[in-house]
Amino acid sequence: MRQLIIARKDLQMSPGKLAAQCCHASLAFLTDPIGMGEGVEPVTENGEVTGYRAAITLDKATYEEWFDGSFTKTICGAKNRNQLLKAKTIAEELGLVENRDFFLIRDACHTELEPEETAKLAGSMQVIREKMRERTHFYQKELVQNAFIGFLLDLGNIMLSKKDRLIRPTLSRKEELFEQFLQLLFEHCKEQHVVTFYAERLFITPQYLSLILKELTGKSANKWIDDALIVEAKILLKAPQATVQQVADILHFSDQSTFGKFFKKHMGISPMEYRKS
Repeated sequence: MRQLIIARKDLQMSPGKLAAQCCHASLAFLTDPIGMGEGVEPVTENGEVTGYRAAITLDKATYEEWFDGSFTKTICGAKNRNQLLKAKTIAEELGLVENRDFFLIRDACHTELEPEETAKLAGSMQVIREKMRERTHFYQKELVQNAFIGFLLDLGNIMLSKKDRLIRPTLSRKEELFEQFLQLLFEHCKEQHVVTFYAERLFITPQYLSLILKELTGKSANKWIDDALIVEAKILLKAPQATVQQVADILHFSDQSTFGKFFKKHMGISPMEYRKS
């Protein structure tokens, strides 16, 4: 397994911050599929969704190399955001997939670990690796799970202790608009499918909003909206109590046929085929 991580030099991160961001970026191959709704199923109680359950599927070699730390990480520097986006384009032209083969560090991390905190988290990761090697243990799966939970608890404890000292990075006007757009998209993507709605809320034109998103992320506003809808659709389709028509209604499509065409255009299969997969 090989990973290419590209970081912005103009962020002037300390070695500790850079290490933290590289670790975070490296985990994206695990977390990104969940963020896109893959392997996510609703947890229901009395007919209501009370939470979500996420499953991660890895091939054997990737799983073992990740926890053994035997895979290769290559870290490169990009002079600024524009060079970072150029590197992204080159990587994609070479057939590499973002958040699987290569990872981008676009922003500085919001806090910095003290040496003893870094050592504690490194120790927790070492425990995970040790449990991974105990392959003859009858309860190896449970050992690894508990070790990982321990790591998350240590990390959570550190972050909570620093919550009053978190440093918010200085954002440009375009980056502020991007953050505001993401918040609006999170709140309204189910019922608002057109760029005009989001642009009006941000007091800018739809053309300027699309220009900003294309410049910062490489994706148009319409692509962001479509991707958000697909994530919501995939999660809802895994809820057994919801029919395809109900999913179409929840996502404010005019009818089931329109929703089906939209879903198949982006996923290559129909909603029913996805539900059965």
